[in-house]
Amino acid sequence: FWSGLSPNVARASFVNGAGLFVYDYSKALAREVAGDVDTVSGRLVSALAAGVATAAVGAPFDCVKTRLMSKDASEAKFKGPFH
Repeated sequence: FWSGLSPNVARASFVNGAGLFVYDYSKALAREVAGDVDTVSGRLVSALAAGVATAAVGAPFDCVKTRLMSKDASEAKFKGPFH
């Protein structure tokens, strides 16, 4: 029942960290370009960049989590996120 918990917690940590970092960084760049004005287009570009980053960071964790959760305990090839 708890076989995918550790990869899921790791995934959530890395995905949220990457999303927040990329959003803040790209929003700061958009404000520099727009002359220190917060615009809707700057928010949209920042959100799109953060979405791409979270998808790229989360994909390997999703693969490991799916492999751990898809097998029965008796036939599992993987015993943890590192094996």
